[in-house]
Amino acid sequence: MNRTAIKHQLRENGLRLTRQLDQVLGGLTDSPQSAGAIFQRLRRKNIRIDRATVYRVLDRCVSLNLVLKTRFQEQTARYELDSTRHHHHLVCDGCGRVEDVIIKEEQLLKLVDRQSDFFIRRHNLEFFGDCHRCQKRHSQSH
Repeated sequence: MNRTAIKHQLRENGLRLTRQLDQVLGGLTDSPQSAGAIFQRLRRKNIRIDRATVYRVLDRCVSLNLVLKTRFQEQTARYELDSTRHHHHLVCDGCGRVEDVIIKEEQLLKLVDRQSDFFIRRHNLEFFGDCHRCQKRHSQSH
């Protein structure tokens, strides 16, 4: 979601783009990250903001559908900008790196629909394994 879309979404909710909101959104990257990682990135950029404010702003962004909140196996919440494209994640067990992956999932959803009597509103799909760097590191240590 770009700045114009974010400002539009905020205006629709009777809000404006505050300095702190702008700073936290600017701390987000292309992949899901923890609030602690966002806080550290902002501090490295010499942005003075406290950790509680980062959490508060992220919670507000999630409630406004500007930011997605995801929990992987470690149960730590991670945040990413709410892009318009539906995607899933590849999560490295070794280093924790997360990558987006776009899957044509129509066949999978049809299979689930045929095998169940469940109405699906939404879904999450994560794949866990080792990224290329961790595979290389692992093969070099053996």
